[in-house]
Amino acid sequence: MSDTPKPARGPQWANSYESQLSDADLHWLHTALLARKPSDKEIRAKMPVWRDGPRKGQPVSSATLSNIRDRLELEEDLRGAEQTTETILDELKREQPGLSQEALDAFGQRTFTTLAIQRRDVKAFVALMKSRKEREALELDKSRFRRETCALFIQWAADQRALDIAAKPTSNADKIEQLGQLMFGEDWKAQEAKPA
Repeated sequence: MSDTPKPARGPQWANSYESQLSDADLHWLHTALLARKPSDKEIRAKMPVWRDGPRKGQPVSSATLSNIRDRLELEEDLRGAEQTTETILDELKREQPGLSQEALDAFGQRTFTTLAIQRRDVKAFVALMKSRKEREALELDKSRFRRETCALFIQWAADQRALDIAAKPTSNADKIEQLGQLMFGEDWKAQEAKPA
């Protein structure tokens, strides 16, 4: 086992036991939990104690190991459902090449959902799907923001007044203020006046 902890692995792992493990320890733990060998008692004896937080210095609990195993098995089941769904969709495309992408997507979603629910408990599946949908919505929002920003830039670049402001030898803060007033008028001032 390595003594070197790995930095946090993202917001979803914040303050988790896994975030405190080295890559080698994490790999060993995941492999052991999924294989169900050695026993949880033996796993606990091999794993390092909590390095940070309120449990600092304590050994990893059986409940923590159980929660990690449940999550890993759910993720494995969902990957299996995704692979099965992709295989079925590929076969369907070959058999019925005239199907629209929308029909394929709808069928794929229904197939994936059915497989995932059959393989695991509904509560865990719903929680994971909600998290996935939230991530997808965030990505869509980012994509929409980027497209709208580019469209606005093209529109503003055609406005000579905006070009004149951008070319001024003033600070970026001054340019932003002047461009905001030009492009958004009273809305710019109203937005600035709102308390945070």
